[in-house]
Amino acid sequence: LQAMIGDGLRVDHAISLWVLQHCLNPIEDIANIRKALKPGGLLFVLNNDRRAVPTSKGWFDDGIDIRELLRGEFQEIHHARLPQHVTTPQIAQLTFMQVLRKPPG
Repeated sequence: LQAMIGDGLRVDHAISLWVLQHCLNPIEDIANIRKALKPGGLLFVLNNDRRAVPTSKGWFDDGIDIRELLRGEFQEIHHARLPQHVTTPQIAQLTFMQVLRKPPG
């Protein structure tokens, strides 16, 4: 992604589905998404509330709040739980959806 951004990639919209919870450096990854989005561009996120970082000993929650990191970089337009009618009650309780906008300029 960094190479494509360096070559001038700019997109109107981006989608992140159950990815940011696993990133080793979510601050850097969110910054790259922001760089790739055009001003006013939308980011659609579906993510677990808690982190699930892969380690040699299984999944680890390092306590980083992805939703708050995103709110620090983008304007949150919408936030909700994943509806129970499209998944299991447990996943609905542990998963959020977000629509965010990159501020103009």
